[in-house]
Amino acid sequence: MQVLVLFSRFYEFTNEQKQLVQGGEIHYVDPAAPTPVDGEKGFPPLRLTCKYDLQPSFTQVPGVYELQTVQRRGRNNSVTLALVGAELVAPYVFSRSQQVSEVPDRP
Repeated sequence: MQVLVLFSRFYEFTNEQKQLVQGGEIHYVDPAAPTPVDGEKGFPPLRLTCKYDLQPSFTQVPGVYELQTVQRRGRNNSVTLALVGAELVAPYVFSRSQQVSEVPDRP
């Protein structure tokens, strides 16, 4: 699936039990996501956790990425998505010309 990755964070530390803890997460919007329900506007950001070894895949953030996911069994046998790969399709740069400089007056 092709998405706009807005944020990535990866961590590596040793916990109190002297165990190495590694992981990561990305936050993204999916332009192909279904239309929001009544009362919602825009694209709510979604979050996926991932393994630490995917860090080198995220060379440009924000950026458009092709994500490879698999379904896994989560708590109470619910379905969760696991990120297993990512490839940069194109960098994304927020342009000042895209931003609204003034809020229009309300009627």
